[in-house]
Amino acid sequence: MNEKCSRHKYLFYEENKKMRVAVRYVAKEILNDYLQSDKSITQLKKMKMFKINCYEQSGDKRKEWKSENISYDLILENIENNNTFKFEEFKAVELKCRWLDGNIDISLPQFFIDPNGQTVKLNLNMPFGEKFPIHPTIDREGCMYNSFQNALAKRILYNHKKLVDESYDFLTSDWLYDLITLISNSVSLVDITLNQLYIKAEYDPLPNWKFDKERLGERHNRRLTDKIKWVSQITGNNLYDIEKELKSLKEIKDLRNHTQHFDPPCFGYSLEDVAKWLNMISDIGMLVHKIRKRLKSVTNIYIYEIILLPKVLINGNVLFDRNRVPQENTGYDSTRWKEY
Repeated sequence: MNEKCSRHKYLFYEENKKMRVAVRYVAKEILNDYLQSDKSITQLKKMKMFKINCYEQSGDKRKEWKSENISYDLILENIENNNTFKFEEFKAVELKCRWLDGNIDISLPQFFIDPNGQTVKLNLNMPFGEKFPIHPTIDREGCMYNSFQNALAKRILYNHKKLVDESYDFLTSDWLYDLITLISNSVSLVDITLNQLYIKAEYDPLPNWKFDKERLGERHNRRLTDKIKWVSQITGNNLYDIEKELKSLKEIKDLRNHTQHFDPPCFGYSLEDVAKWLNMISDIGMLVHKIRKRLKSVTNIYIYEIILLPKVLINGNVLFDRNRVPQENTGYDSTRWKEY
């Protein structure tokens, strides 16, 4: 294959249109997160500019300050310009849920010995109450995280962009392995959210939560669709508007299972298949966001960025590419068991 063909980009992001539905929605949700409210866009637009009371807690120390002026229109403009929300430009506090997103990552570059000849140990606090039985500790070169929410979401965004930007490698196995990683991490983001909910409810429940182990069942060896029921069973808040997101989750999860177990042992995909899968990732972000809303939790900015991912379009390597005919029993569908 010559160099010109090998550098052909098979995928590209659609240019973002002004006032996209997703942008307006995220602007509304971010402002409601700061206000701890559930106002409509119309209600938010009627509000005059105001400052947000912000604070950060580090141990016994509490730092307080006021943000710059903020409003729905200012947030909307910020997102339109950046395809994310730059909270630093408003001197606002970062949106983060302490028990879902964690707040501390610890690493050691080497081990240390105290005067008694013992290694110095670092402990990582977990946001699940005093009854939680696991206490992460390191006493030598190593790292600890009390949540993978942010790390997973950032890796999803990184891989999604990498797959599009480097789609000139679309026909290589290395590109496929990056796609498999993206698919696996996207399912894990939903799974970790639900597992953290279960653990929080068991060891340190929020007010009005209910933890009935007989009703919920064990965390392990459970279908993801069964775990989603935990949201309403624990909080009493039903997930009634996730049909589109669940459809995407099922397809992404089935794909994850196929690429983890390779049963059947064959695998194939087309440009159309990949573009469809990449465009489902924003649905995964929306599902996690909707789960968080039922938990009365804010949504971190990386999940909002997943929701805001631009649409992926295909760019075939032939003339008259717009005349592509629909797939029929080809591509990924031809590599699956027929009962699917």
